[in-house]
Amino acid sequence: RNDMLCGGFVWEWCDHAIYKGTAENGKPIYFYGGDHGESQHDGNFCMDGLVYPDRTPHTGLMEYKNVHRPVRVVSYNQLIGYVTVKNELGFTNLNDAVCIRWEVNCDGKSASSGMISELPEILPGETGTFSLPISVPKKGRCYLQLSYYSKKESEFVPAYFPLGFDELPLQNEDSRNQVAMSFGTNSSAAVTYTEDDTRVIVQGDGFGYTYNKLTGMWDELLRQSKPLLMRPMELNVWRAPTDNDRNIRLEWERAHYQQTVLRAYQTTCEYIPEGISIRSTMALSAETVQRMMNMTTTWTVTPSGEITMKMDVERNPEFPDLPRFGLRMFLPNEMESLSYYGLGPIESYPDKRRAATHSHFESTVTEQHEDYLRPQENGSHGDCDYVIVYNDQAQLVVTSENAFSFNASHYTQEELTAKAHSYELEPSGYTVLCIDYAQNGIGSNSCGPVLKDEYRFKEQRFTFSVTLHPSERK
Repeated sequence: RNDMLCGGFVWEWCDHAIYKGTAENGKPIYFYGGDHGESQHDGNFCMDGLVYPDRTPHTGLMEYKNVHRPVRVVSYNQLIGYVTVKNELGFTNLNDAVCIRWEVNCDGKSASSGMISELPEILPGETGTFSLPISVPKKGRCYLQLSYYSKKESEFVPAYFPLGFDELPLQNEDSRNQVAMSFGTNSSAAVTYTEDDTRVIVQGDGFGYTYNKLTGMWDELLRQSKPLLMRPMELNVWRAPTDNDRNIRLEWERAHYQQTVLRAYQTTCEYIPEGISIRSTMALSAETVQRMMNMTTTWTVTPSGEITMKMDVERNPEFPDLPRFGLRMFLPNEMESLSYYGLGPIESYPDKRRAATHSHFESTVTEQHEDYLRPQENGSHGDCDYVIVYNDQAQLVVTSENAFSFNASHYTQEELTAKAHSYELEPSGYTVLCIDYAQNGIGSNSCGPVLKDEYRFKEQRFTFSVTLHPSERK
């Protein structure tokens, strides 16, 4: 409202930590407030930059870059193929500075693409429209991705340097991810169960699963007599607090979210046309506090060994927003390879996903770890249709009819919570896979406002459904 004022500056550029050499594990040692024995300090509040001390970019810098892209899509009419964009540059005609690469991405693969070298003459701050007729596959999860590049070399960037992107969902006859739908398998083999007071033993062709009636979770998943779960499955609501969780963390800890106990009160089993159904009434609580939530969970095991969970959740409204809600599985450490469709390749959260795109990505569990100097929650990927964790012998595929988020790590959330420096982290010896219905947003409440309502995990009733597809690797 006042041309004399300017603002919106980033605070600040780099993490202000002091390099102290290399640890025995080969990781760099960085000290921050209090590490030199000083009494007056702000802890790790001096590490609030967009780059690490060695100037390696944080994922936040990638977010910031795309927020400040020089072009922004204002509207797209898929029916007639017109794109309207705004020139966000302050002094340059858009056609003189930017060219656009477009791609129709369907289920993570490029269906078509091209380059627009000449744009309309769009003056600074103005909008312009150009034609972009495209063909959209009839089936699949499809997006139009517009990537912006520098048109010519300058003193700051070379020619064809990436400047940012926009991603637009496309309409078609069936927008379901066809790859995710293909993981279901049929089998004519029999699936049976036996039960006692505390367990349900499910057996089928090449698999054997053990269900714990006391927790309502699976204790053991065997494929060809080899364990897929190295520890019992858990219901998971805790995350290692981020820097911006420093205030709400106190509420979470008072609620004992980091010390929850899952209890199943009643379990019934029956044969159904799809296989076997196990139904449990459950609750999540902790010592010294009342129940956090009640759940009714139905597990369906098919003759092929697929496990589908449908969990209806009703939270106690007296408890604070949840850090997250989902399943945690401890897989063999050697299950290191990762394949997924969702937001990537960098981490994403409800309010931190401007630098991620929808596609199919291949990675490793080790590569998923974002090594923040003060350990904290990291590496989540939102809006996923499937994730596959595998090695040469076995794989676990997770799918859902509703998009979910996941992270995979060799570190537990307890380890990330307990350690003050990244070089102190010790791997768990497992591949820890978290499948989340949702996570709380990241926000800026370390020194800014509380999290916006739209990014808070405050739902009181919700249903979480996923399907696990354990199998041998083909």
